[in-house]
Amino acid sequence: MNRTAIQAMLISSVALLPLVALPGMAAPAIDAPVIDGAQPTADSQTVGLPSAIDVDANAALGATLTPPEPQAFSVSLQEATEGRVARRLDWRNPRTELHFDLFRAPDIETLSVTLSVDPMPGADPSLPLLLQFNGGDPFEIETNGQGFDTTVTLDPLRARLAGNVLRLTHAVPCDAPSGGLRVDLSESRLDMTVQPRQRLMALRDVETLFASPAFAPSLIGLVSGGPDQTKLQALAAQAVGLRMEDVPDFRLSAGEADFDILMVRRAQLAGYTSDPAILDAQGPQIALSADHTDRLFVTGDTDKDIMDAVSALATSYLPSTSLSTTTPDAVRGQGPIDADRQLVRDRATLDGLSVQTGTHREYIFDVADPAASEGELMLRLNRDDQTPKGSRLSAKLNGETLGEARVRGRRVTVAYPIRQGLLLGAGNRLELVTHDADPRPRCGASDPFIAIADGSELSLRAPMPTLDTDLSRFAADASLFGRNSGADTVMVLPLGSIDFTTALGVVARLAQASGRGWTEAAFERGDTTTTDRHVLRIEPVSEIERHVRLSAPRGLQTAWRGGGWQTGPAEDGVGHFASLDGEQAMIQAARLTGAPADMGPGGVAAVYPSETGHLHGVISNVHGVSFSDALTPLARPEIWNGLKGAVSRWDQTDVAMAQTALPFATRPDDFRVAQGKRSITQHAKAMALSIRHMDWPEPEAVAIGDWVDARWTGFSTTFRERAEAAELERVAALAIDRAESLSETARTAARHAASSELGRSAGQGLTAADGRLAALRTDFWRHLGIAQPEMKAAGIGQAQTLPAALAASILFLMVMIGMAFAGPARR
Repeated sequence: MNRTAIQAMLISSVALLPLVALPGMAAPAIDAPVIDGAQPTADSQTVGLPSAIDVDANAALGATLTPPEPQAFSVSLQEATEGRVARRLDWRNPRTELHFDLFRAPDIETLSVTLSVDPMPGADPSLPLLLQFNGGDPFEIETNGQGFDTTVTLDPLRARLAGNVLRLTHAVPCDAPSGGLRVDLSESRLDMTVQPRQRLMALRDVETLFASPAFAPSLIGLVSGGPDQTKLQALAAQAVGLRMEDVPDFRLSAGEADFDILMVRRAQLAGYTSDPAILDAQGPQIALSADHTDRLFVTGDTDKDIMDAVSALATSYLPSTSLSTTTPDAVRGQGPIDADRQLVRDRATLDGLSVQTGTHREYIFDVADPAASEGELMLRLNRDDQTPKGSRLSAKLNGETLGEARVRGRRVTVAYPIRQGLLLGAGNRLELVTHDADPRPRCGASDPFIAIADGSELSLRAPMPTLDTDLSRFAADASLFGRNSGADTVMVLPLGSIDFTTALGVVARLAQASGRGWTEAAFERGDTTTTDRHVLRIEPVSEIERHVRLSAPRGLQTAWRGGGWQTGPAEDGVGHFASLDGEQAMIQAARLTGAPADMGPGGVAAVYPSETGHLHGVISNVHGVSFSDALTPLARPEIWNGLKGAVSRWDQTDVAMAQTALPFATRPDDFRVAQGKRSITQHAKAMALSIRHMDWPEPEAVAIGDWVDARWTGFSTTFRERAEAAELERVAALAIDRAESLSETARTAARHAASSELGRSAGQGLTAADGRLAALRTDFWRHLGIAQPEMKAAGIGQAQTLPAALAASILFLMVMIGMAFAGPARR
């Protein structure tokens, strides 16, 4: 048989293949999704999963698929370069370079850049702007001395996977007294169309893809089933969130998203891949398929294998290898995913933070307790011979100027205070900029540069740490919910698929806050019967159980009803916090400043203690607003970082605190002791743990008065120093420092604090002894060392603030005295 005959037989055989495989072509497509809520089994005929026979027929046929359409991508130059907002081109800096990576560079079909340019005063309209891409011919852009937006087409053949350079030049002569151009990178854009990748991705490409500001997928499919379906999808969402700056949207099926993560047993993957490297393997596996470029398979032979692989993905990076498959053990060998997180707890050297070199340097870092943190920036500055004496270095933190140092000698050390309230939970930006001492043009002069020497550091402290029940702590590091990988937490998610995918976006943000996936947490849909763990509910208000709604704080109940931001009597916040000490009462009163009165309906978040000594958390919607619309603003950093207090509300534009944080019993045994009917001293010991649930005995006014007088006069020197010097003097100082910042709302709260539930329960009997109370008040303020004229000068009238501070401080003294004189609690 000659070669021609053999070729004819092969062609005839191939021509008959479509007729043989026609019945198999009628089967479901290989992208058929796992039905939400279905329980896949080892049977390949499970609903929603195509049979292995159908897939083999398609594979043998080499079925013709619809050619993929090019995908369009657009990203701001600020995001692409991960740099500052703008660049200036003037006589001293006539040239700037923008560096960026293009993950899909080999597959780019079209590439263009749109520049947003504004002239500075004195700009020469005849001088053009030159643009050069990766060493190609420069493109000349006429400026005409006016602001403009212009689009320039770039050569896609010059695009590189990494290290692309866009050079901008404005030839301002060095003797020009002024002028130049300002390029706004936040308004400038990089646009491209990309042909879907035809080659097999490597595992390292997955990390690069998710980290890319331009090409990161905006829609990700999470496909799973079985008894652990909810937890698998939640952990996969957290794994994605830990790798991306902006959390994407999620879907629960394959074939609808930019990238899919499939988490089913190996026996059920026949409908999703024909790659023998996956189907014929054994044990837990994380792999990319040879027949699908944008699918990551997290699989195994058992449900336990899958959970092991997903947990590894949520805690560690994928290996930086050209291979397409790995194991959970190999992933964990890369180290924890939060190892590179710039989280400043107390002290950090600037060398250890991410930095951009040059005359404009930026450092990015996170803070665990932003609401309570304050500190100092200490800089050791060195000036070289090329930088003129008197050059300045300015420091800004989150857009607010910390200070400016003028360097006349070779070296100088400066320190700038960081006030409380300036820090954010995530994405704090510290900017250090060098300014020339001589603003006049000097031909041949080099760029001024002040070096940041070793030993420069950022130190933070929290004199009074925020309570674990404060939403600012929750947004910054997930509070107690995320500790130990969520081992003490149950997360309750919505029943409906649409609401569930919306909630997964918040689940991913919580992973970003805590630094790793909550692999030890329990995940449930709809409700939970758990009482011995923290419970975090991310679900619509209509799905939250009635007993949960009734036991929620008043601010949360009011928000659910769609009321205004003011959630009830103004004294509630002060009343709850007065159980701690006078300083906390003053702090919380100062925080009751005017929030936006026109806050619209939207979302609501709350964290508060339960009766079992655990935390309850709620992220939900207000009645009349869909769950999806309510949670969408949380994707914006300013809304997420703005959460604070026990209850916060937000709409599409703003966020406001609706109720101050509530005290929390971290020791359940102490919490239960505080529930029973005990002596006055035992109640005093437990007061700070459970003020809302105390059951006070019926005291006699004379007995209480005698008791207070006796304890007051017999107070020991040791406890006097501890209680008065360490606490009461701080109350006085804080009262004076914060007096000017108190709003009318705070003053109203202070006036009513004495008549709140706390004031009535703790002050019962004392108010009847008018003579003793007046004398006690005089003695109290004398011990503080504050004269009444000084208080009046500070703007705090005795009729307004003294009763509130007095009630709170007397209660604090009762706690201290009770702890000093009370013996062991009697059973």
